Amino acid sequence: MGASAGVNAFFGMTSMIIAVPTGVKVFNWLFTMYGGRVRFTVPVLWTIGFMVSFVFGGLTGVLLALPAVDWQLHNSVFLIAHFHHVIIPGVLFGCIAGYNYWFPKAFGFKLDERWGKAAFWCWFIGFHLAFMPLYVTGLMGMTRRLQHYDVLSWQPFLLVAEAGAFIILAGIICQIVQLAVSIRHREKLRDTTGDPWNGRTLEWSTASPPPAWNFAVLPRGGDIPPGSGISCSRTSRIPGHDCVGSDAPTQRISFRVLHAGRQSRAARDDRTGMACSHDGSTVTERVSGCRGAPPALLLPVLARARHHLGPDIHHCLSDGSPS
Repeated sequence: MGASAGVNAFFGMTSMIIAVPTGVKVFNWLFTMYGGRVRFTVPVLWTIGFMVSFVFGGLTGVLLALPAVDWQLHNSVFLIAHFHHVIIPGVLFGCIAGYNYWFPKAFGFKLDERWGKAAFWCWFIGFHLAFMPLYVTGLMGMTRRLQHYDVLSWQPFLLVAEAGAFIILAGIICQIVQLAVSIRHREKLRDTTGDPWNGRTLEWSTASPPPAWNFAVLPRGGDIPPGSGISCSRTSRIPGHDCVGSDAPTQRISFRVLHAGRQSRAARDDRTGMACSHDGSTVTERVSGCRGAPPALLLPVLARARHHLGPDIHHCLSDGSPS
């Protein structure tokens, strides 16, 4: 608005073109969920809420890309509703999903699911109640930055938007309570599996919280065959110890992270036999002997990796560590 026809045409075309890669990403997210095993935990709820809200905001953005429509709706609360429908789900919902997902990795215990779901539903319902009416009032001619208004036909929609804002406030309070309750009951919520989400990705193959060195050896991921999983193997020297023979001790760990796609439920839930040697060696040959190199060096890594590696690998530790 206020620009030349050429400028309006340029920004209109670029705004419509950007919808193409955005649509590709939406299908990428959907097929990622389709290829997995979805459990409606708090991080997944925030992710789905992000996708639904972001798609709706993106569609209204394509509508605003039409110069004739933008001429009518520019500087109206329709634009405000569109902007918030993109920014809040795209930034805030995604950040809260990651906050819930990686909280146990950082602190060793999960956030309370009950309060987390209450926070999500308050946010999701309140967010749409707060901004959906603004599309209507924007089409009715309500501009932004109003000190007061005298059009009574707008009032019912604005009252609904006000109610939505209070529901969002309730969602924020639920998030604060969720954190407080989780800290209070942290022993009950302690992650004892090493992988609370059954994600079977590399960040969950070490302790939570992770040790200062993250991994005793650097994991190396191989190619992922369709429908199978991630194959990782590594042979590494452990320097700085007196060892039998001239060579430094080596640690060899091979594991597979199963893909939960088209497998049966029994195959997905079976965590046994996941520790195997890629060269056919036996379990006892995976960690070579070393005088003065304490097996405890490996325990911070392996203690929480049993979910992935299976209990057999612990039998090769020479200090009688619990299996």
